Amino acid sequence: MKTLEDFGIDLRGRSGVEVKTTCPKCSPSRKKKNYPCLSVNTEKGLWNCHHCGWGGSLGHGEERRPEAPKIYRKPEYVVNRTDLPQAVVDYFAGRGISQATLLRNCIGYGSQYFPQVEEERTCVMFPYLDGDEVINVKYRTGDKLFRLASGARRVLYGLNDVDGVLIWVEGEMDKLSVEEGGFKNCVSVPDGAPTPDTKNYDSKFDFLGRASGSSCAASRLEFRSVLARELPCGLSQREADGEVHRQAVRGGAE
Repeated sequence: MKTLEDFGIDLRGRSGVEVKTTCPKCSPSRKKKNYPCLSVNTEKGLWNCHHCGWGGSLGHGEERRPEAPKIYRKPEYVVNRTDLPQAVVDYFAGRGISQATLLRNCIGYGSQYFPQVEEERTCVMFPYLDGDEVINVKYRTGDKLFRLASGARRVLYGLNDVDGVLIWVEGEMDKLSVEEGGFKNCVSVPDGAPTPDTKNYDSKFDFLGRASGSSCAASRLEFRSVLARELPCGLSQREADGEVHRQAVRGGAE
């Protein structure tokens, strides 16, 4: 029969029936690497990690409990807005973005709490729409603090404009600028372009899988990225497009 050591479990000299130790699956990548998150029953040969959910037994091997489906919150947002201050309209006009484009994309203005500075700030609001439904909202201050709505689902910005050949950009302002240039078939990633050493790199593209049930159908899209200005160092345009396509196809198959 296998031992706990065969599964990478190190009791670190501790004895007893119920022992807590580090998890070989998640502890090495955590900030608190030495926190004893793995509970081990030495008598029954059972273990379970309270952080990543990894568990198992000496009799049946490794197991992983099914993750509970996540419940997302929908932010409160008034779609048909005509209350943009003139200063905000002028700011966008200075970036070459017309009031008509602001109205079409339901851009708003208000105040939100920003944890980066631990206070409420006035900000521009970019609603993430799927049909008439507001899925998320990006908040942006004048000094470029950003945040998404708390607990909301991460999706592409511009899902309603998915059609055939699709242009990918790195931010909401870029999407609006491309639209001003006559190309509405443009979307933005919600969190910018990740760097190659980003932890949990694949998870940075999970919003593509969530788009599979919406108007974003990977099987009918031809990908055209314009992320080159923000591409992570060492990641080629072909690799970026390939990652986008793989994640979208994966999402469509779920």
